[in-house]
Amino acid sequence: MSGTEAAAARVHAYIGSFTSAGGHGITAASVDAATGALTATSTTAAVADPSYLAVRPGGRVLYAVSETAEGAAAAFTAGDGALTPWGAPPRSAGPGPPTSA
Repeated sequence: MSGTEAAAARVHAYIGSFTSAGGHGITAASVDAATGALTATSTTAAVADPSYLAVRPGGRVLYAVSETAEGAAAAFTAGDGALTPWGAPPRSAGPGPPTSA
């Protein structure tokens, strides 16, 4: 397999964990296609208690929703195992966390 094919075959997983309980926030991990093993590549606590994660088709953008009383949503550039936030997460304007809607 060429380097280009290997790069195209890379699969990433994103795992949300509650920062309020000591978690890292969002962990990006590479997935070994042969074994399914996960290898953490980066973490970010840019959004508190990220409980809902969604990857945009194409895999270059990750969205996260914070399950806190004030709520927040965030977007990240996702690539090569790193997560780069698109700025400070905006807070929810409605009552309760955005995950309760």
